[in-house]
Amino acid sequence: YQRRVHGYLNYLEFELYPSLKQSVYLVAPGTIQIIKETPNQELLIFFEELGFKNFEYIFMPINNASANTTGSHWSLMTYCKKTNKYTYYDSYGSYNLKAAQETTKKINILLEKTPEFEIAEKVPQQQNGADCGVFTIFFMEILMKGIYEDKTFDLNEFVNSPIINEKRKIIKNDILKKSFEQLNKNSEPIIPSRRKKNNQNNENN
Repeated sequence: YQRRVHGYLNYLEFELYPSLKQSVYLVAPGTIQIIKETPNQELLIFFEELGFKNFEYIFMPINNASANTTGSHWSLMTYCKKTNKYTYYDSYGSYNLKAAQETTKKINILLEKTPEFEIAEKVPQQQNGADCGVFTIFFMEILMKGIYEDKTFDLNEFVNSPIINEKRKIIKNDILKKSFEQLNKNSEPIIPSRRKKNNQNNENN
């Protein structure tokens, strides 16, 4: 499901809200996973050039996978520079809370600060064990809509069973295909230094 989450991130970034690219960083799930597993002393070496400190918002899809185990759940964590706060959104109680808190310890090093951590209240909850990814990307879409329109939306006003069912179909069909095209053309590599090298090569060409 990681590829689907990544594909939808590209849909949000390049098709729905391209004007937010300079203020909102949508971190690829693979990047988050590598950050989680990177020793603290190496984080700035490999990831400082991602420039997390320069963005007003950071969106981080969180999975409970580890170096030795496959993950079973997706949730969302955001960072707001203005409030200096992480917010955690989980459609299955607090299933990924530990993974999110462990991730903040790594992100703190890249931000060079220790933001407050809060758990979002009254988050819409999934009714099965399979829709965590759909809920996570839908949360991102609604929150980005709020940033774009400079409004605060109640997730519960948007998320219900019929909408989730429709969103699941969309992800599997046209939007996902378009997103995968963007994934191959425009998405940033997991290791940021490759992006820099690729840009240099393009300029030389």
